[in-house]
Order: sequence, then C-alpha cells, then structure tokens
Amino acid sequence: MLYNEARNFEALDLAIKEIGEIHIGAGKKLAEEIGVKVTAVTLKGNTPDEIIRFATAENASLIVVGTRGSGGFQRLLLGSVAHALVTHSHIPVLVAK
Repeated sequence: MLYNEARNFEALDLAIKEIGEIHIGAGKKLAEEIGVKVTAVTLKGNTPDEIIRFATAENASLIVVGTRGSGGFQRLLLGSVAHALVTHSHIPVLVAK
C-alpha cells in the first residue's frame, strides 16, 4: 500500500512539473517576443519563502508577482503568495492583477 501511494505522489509531482514547464515556457516566449530577457527558474518548497530566498541570493531589486485575489477575508485583494511576499519580503514587491 505505501509503495502505491509513493508512486502516486511521484506521478503527481511529475505532472505538476510538466504543467509548470508548459506555463513557464509560454510566459518566457511571450516576454521574449516583446524584447524582455527571461531566465526561468523552478523552485521547490514554501513558495513565498523560496521566492524571497532566491531574490535575496540574486540581489534582486524588485519582486513582481501576480494575484488572482482569491483566499480568505484577510486576502480579499491579494492572493496568499502575494500577501506573504508583501508582508515578509525586505525587497520591494510589485503586485500585478
């Protein structure tokens, strides 16, 4: 039973990676078509923490994040990742809707 569950998690992880690569590739293509240089990086872990860690390591001057505006009452205007970035990042955060 545990082996089958582990295999299901591996399949789910692989599917998530494949879907992510499709979306990252599409976004990169759109950006490059208008002359924006893009470096795509996939991070694994707690999303806001990993974004902040990566941005700090890269000496980024700005974090840009989109939001769907879903979540609880506290996140009425911001998504949970955007909310966490705005709250915890020492690097300025630009939220785009």
